[in-house]
Amino acid sequence: MMKKIILVLISIIFIACSKDDDNADIPVTEKNVVISQDEIYEHEFEFPGDESGYSITRQAESFELSNLQQDPATGGFIYNYKTQADFTGTDFVEISLTTYTIGLDKTSVTRIIRINFEIQNKSTGQ
Repeated sequence: MMKKIILVLISIIFIACSKDDDNADIPVTEKNVVISQDEIYEHEFEFPGDESGYSITRQAESFELSNLQQDPATGGFIYNYKTQADFTGTDFVEISLTTYTIGLDKTSVTRIIRINFEIQNKSTGQ
């Protein structure tokens, strides 16, 4: 009886530790950006379609401004970033494109955009 319990526990632990990475097959586009401390970075995304949209899935860490807005006139999305005052170094944000499939009645992430920031000192540019 004890062997069965141990076998079940080991099986549960093995299953829990072998979690599939849902994002493994999703293409990731990376963009590297160098900005100064006082600069506001803006990235425009194309109109994704009526049943799709962009969202921040991993927020930047050292930001004063980091948001994604949809332009009501064009339907496109605009991401804005400004670092915290006096921060230099690196930061990043991940933005996902989610699409809705009418026939399957489900949404899925179809692309991830990772924007890597290198923030330089505003006075020296380093």
